[in-house]
Amino acid sequence: MNLLNKDIAFAKSYCNISENDITIIMHARKKLLFHDKQPWTKKSNNNDFDVPMGCFDGAEVCELVGTYLLNQLPHSFDKRLIGLYRD
Repeated sequence: MNLLNKDIAFAKSYCNISENDITIIMHARKKLLFHDKQPWTKKSNNNDFDVPMGCFDGAEVCELVGTYLLNQLPHSFDKRLIGLYRD
């Protein structure tokens, strides 16, 4: 969740993202799994943040995170050695 917040802050420096848009993006990250009519969570993880495979906006979240990471990598690596691949 912290990485996505950093990504959104980074993107806001290049385009207009409203607070309503951010609320929608973060709300869409909530996963809800039920077992025996009770919300189920993994024992080692008690938050409900997720970007599940096949979700409607998963590609957009991936691009947002990827763009942020591409911006950060030249600080540690030669620009000619970095790239982004999404399948």
